Amino acid sequence: MRKFFLILFIFITLPAYANDFSGHEFDYNFIDNPFAGQKMVSDKEFEDAIKQKTPQPREKKKWWWQKDKETPLPPTFDLRLPSETGSLKEVFNIKPVITLGATIVDAKGQTLPSGHYQVSVDDGSMVLSQGQHSKGTLRARLTEDSWSANSIIYARVVDMGEDFVKIIYSNLDVTYEGIARIKK
Repeated sequence: MRKFFLILFIFITLPAYANDFSGHEFDYNFIDNPFAGQKMVSDKEFEDAIKQKTPQPREKKKWWWQKDKETPLPPTFDLRLPSETGSLKEVFNIKPVITLGATIVDAKGQTLPSGHYQVSVDDGSMVLSQGQHSKGTLRARLTEDSWSANSIIYARVVDMGEDFVKIIYSNLDVTYEGIARIKK
């Protein structure tokens, strides 16, 4: 225990003697007159130094959406539909989007990975597409169930157990449903 306290005492007292062991003499004249060797600065030199250190305003970058404000948006981006009956026809061209949470197999045996798909119905078959590309088709059958419609055109995915999923597409006139097998 004595050795421990002796070593502790030595380590505590060593930093106290650090200045004594340095062997350097301090310049006390510098401490007494710290600003003795400086020259006077004129107002012009001061203004030049301030201008040099002040950041200059940069030219505003034109982002891609600010380049041509005069050019009108294409009609697909213009969300202000006219208040005529013709705008109702445009609503029927909208394809609803569904989200598949699992990989499915379509009617032709192609696998569709999980993701977002637009749904449309053509000649009794349900077409799943991404953008302009058709990714798969399902056999669609006409049904009378409205599935508690909450909009004019909608699509919905309903789970039918572990092996199958039902995709429902409906507009004002008809309701179609297609069944797809989940790939294991």
